[in-house]
Amino acid sequence: MPQDESVHMNALKEEFLSTLSQQQAGYPTHLAHRWNKNPATLITSCRITNLILGTGEAIFKSNAGLIEAAEHEVILVTCYWSQSKSCAIINNLLKTLSEKAVRKGVKIRVRIGFSSSSLWQMLFHTQSSNGSIHPTGSLTQLGLLNGTERPGLDLIVKSIFIKPLSIMHPKFIVIDRQIVLLPSCNVSWENWFEGCITMRGPIVQSFIDFWHTIWATSLDKQFVLSEQITPAFDLIDEQSIEEKELPYRVTTLPKGEILCVFLPSPHHINPQFRIFPQQQFASPPPTPLNSFLLTAFAKAKKSIRIQTPNLTSPPVLQAVCDALKRGVNVNIITNEKAMTLEQLLTAGTTTNQCVRKLIKRYKKSWNSISNRQRTGLLDMEQCNTTPTGKLNIRYFKRIASESAVDENEPVVTHLKLSIIDEKIVILGSGNMDRASWYTSQELGVAFESVELATTLAESLNDLLKKRSTLIYDDI
Repeated sequence: MPQDESVHMNALKEEFLSTLSQQQAGYPTHLAHRWNKNPATLITSCRITNLILGTGEAIFKSNAGLIEAAEHEVILVTCYWSQSKSCAIINNLLKTLSEKAVRKGVKIRVRIGFSSSSLWQMLFHTQSSNGSIHPTGSLTQLGLLNGTERPGLDLIVKSIFIKPLSIMHPKFIVIDRQIVLLPSCNVSWENWFEGCITMRGPIVQSFIDFWHTIWATSLDKQFVLSEQITPAFDLIDEQSIEEKELPYRVTTLPKGEILCVFLPSPHHINPQFRIFPQQQFASPPPTPLNSFLLTAFAKAKKSIRIQTPNLTSPPVLQAVCDALKRGVNVNIITNEKAMTLEQLLTAGTTTNQCVRKLIKRYKKSWNSISNRQRTGLLDMEQCNTTPTGKLNIRYFKRIASESAVDENEPVVTHLKLSIIDEKIVILGSGNMDRASWYTSQELGVAFESVELATTLAESLNDLLKKRSTLIYDDI
């Protein structure tokens, strides 16, 4: 791609860091993190070793070998936890790890963090940001092994939820502080379309620092893992997934370390609702994830691709409209109906309503330019300098089965993905909905790689060809 047709990561990075530095001056002190004083610490690098698309259950199965290879420590953080097939997979992995630890005469540390397991749990959860450590005797209620079934593990389970709406939404797994998995899925029964990227290198420490800040106990913070390498990681067979099927392995990945940006997004209690329709939406909290996405959208020169479960965030919708006015093509894949009650509670609207309004605004803008051009108020030279980008919107749909329901076929998309100018890829837990942008704690990573962006987009195009319905297309 010619350099003048795409956003440059260096320029994007510098503007992002400058914006973040200016915004942090008034940031609440109780949400202080490493990046408050020095946002440049968010810039890091990684080596991508694996990228899987499929259901949550398939993703946990596909990564079981890596987790089983742990010799010292497994850290698992998720948003929602429920007794499910995914939970059963994790239970089996914990049993395997325990048996291995007993044979070696050691203890393997396992730390599990989640935010929600039921409405009852959220209603009566402590408001403390320190969260609640679940007693060993109560872990069976979460579907986990009891103490006698896992003698080789040093296991602590902790939950954090700040009422009324501040859910801790990140999902990640760190293995022996050498490998980090960044899935979009929860540990739950939900049969949704997900993704998971596996990384090594300096970025792992960013995840450890984030975990220390939010989830670690005082004893955890004193723990220092030995520098021993886990050789089994390099022996794990990663070729067992067939291409063109779910789960699907993206086989063409960037070689060597690539530049990336670690993007935490602390929770906020105030949702900043605007109750009157004529009111302008409130500015979203200036978190690294929010700031990076808005900067990337604003600097996009050619294309923006978004895949998200929900689309109700006013800043995102405005950024999309602004990009279209600049001549940037926008491709959106979302759901017509998913978590509708949650959307109404946290946004007062639904994805379907927001999509209809976006299309209406787009048509109005395009018709305005066309009319001005036809009446001579806008000549061709002006039209070329003030173009309107093309808009494509699709709703995810499940492939219909002629016989019984296929349990491996996802119902909705839950992948959270943005691709800017076929060069910048953002993955993580953040949805393009109001909850993720205003109240939830989130976590994402931005990668600079044409190879990753291209092969990921091509893989998704192939998988979604039969799993989506066209809603609007002007591309």
